[in-house]
Amino acid sequence: MSPDLFEFFRDLKENNNREWFLANKYRYENYVKDP
Repeated sequence: MSPDLFEFFRDLKENNNREWFLANKYRYENYVKDP
């Protein structure tokens, strides 16, 4: 597992809103959905 995966979830915890998620969707797709 990539450290980026854990960083994404840490950031998501601090910014759990749609606006942040849409701006960081590429991170979700690269590190969580399809690593």
